[in-house]
Amino acid sequence: MEYPRLRPSVNAFPIRRQGQQLICLQDPELIAEKLLFLPEQATFLVSLFNGQNSVLDVQAAYTRRFGDLIASDTIQQLIAQLDEHYFLDSQRCAERRQALERSFREASERPAAHAGQSYHADAEKLRYQLTGFFTGRDGPAAPPQPGDAWSRRRRLSGIIAPHIDLRFGGPCYAWAYKELAEAERPDLFIIFGTCHSPLRTFFALTRKHFQTPLGTLRTDQEFLDTLLSGCGEDLLSEEMVHKLEHTIEFQTLFLQHLFGGQGPVSILPILVATFDLLPDGASSPWEVPQIRAFLEHLRAGIAASGKRVCLVASVDLCHIGQRYGDPRPPTEGELRGMAAADRDLLRHAEALDAEAFFRSAHPHQERRRICGLAPIYAFLRTIEASEGRLLRYSFIKQLEANGGATVSYCSMSFS
Repeated sequence: MEYPRLRPSVNAFPIRRQGQQLICLQDPELIAEKLLFLPEQATFLVSLFNGQNSVLDVQAAYTRRFGDLIASDTIQQLIAQLDEHYFLDSQRCAERRQALERSFREASERPAAHAGQSYHADAEKLRYQLTGFFTGRDGPAAPPQPGDAWSRRRRLSGIIAPHIDLRFGGPCYAWAYKELAEAERPDLFIIFGTCHSPLRTFFALTRKHFQTPLGTLRTDQEFLDTLLSGCGEDLLSEEMVHKLEHTIEFQTLFLQHLFGGQGPVSILPILVATFDLLPDGASSPWEVPQIRAFLEHLRAGIAASGKRVCLVASVDLCHIGQRYGDPRPPTEGELRGMAAADRDLLRHAEALDAEAFFRSAHPHQERRRICGLAPIYAFLRTIEASEGRLLRYSFIKQLEANGGATVSYCSMSFS
């Protein structure tokens, strides 16, 4: 490969492993299913793999930078390693992408993509893991059993729960889901998930049912057809992003764990694109016709369905640290400032004020990287509720194993 090109979607971040400083390559599309760890000195070479530089160009740039010669065979070995693991924009990678897309489109169910990684793939072990999030030190205590009469006294309109890796944030999920378990069981859960992949449209739907180790959750085809009749089939054109996105998958585990024993669990999975860059100079998502039309059709569909609907927003908040491009880890003072800003932001969510929430978050998005901004906005614009309540707020602090990442998240309930 004379002009190697690293795929644009690949993430690269520093990491220490066994006392050695390395560069970790990670593919959010999971065409490359495994992480690839490279020596730090390879970073410069990989940064030149843009499809414009030849191997000779890379050699020359290396010599100018370091004053040493590097053999073309060494560069070719690095190219071969990257291509072998599908990190290069190559014919080999294109063929694998096509095969994965074809397999997904032909299936009626979406497999549990992260089983055995972020949570147990074995059903019994997974139930034990999920129960531990409720009963452990940071959990809210065990949820009521389905037969408990008091558990059906009130109706919950929606919850906000994290989508961070369950191994880190599991107890925070449990605070939201205990509230849900204590309320009347809904007929349908509409899940707004953060989409971490680029989207041409603002919303991506799918007809797939969602597999979990505990059973399969059924996507409500009738409700979906009604929504598509008003908004257009184009909302299914990017359903491939559902294949590997974890934000909805993690919520289905708790829903099946709590309600699967009472009968089939129905969902409507919606992935929401970032609202960071709004078109045509719009100052609010509500000024964007595609966003407004979809959310208005969704609200109308809920009202017309006659179903008891509960909304779920699967979101995290701030992302700061070297993993996300900051020059250094945050100081204790900066962490306190982050937490205070998050709580101020969530007060707008408690007040069910979508516009104030957006105005508070959007100007600071480049620095704070709130990946739940769009789903929370969509959630607040759709929900019929009188009040929101913050149940739990937390953050992971400077995970060295994750490239110096700090991520904040919360659980909320709305009734």
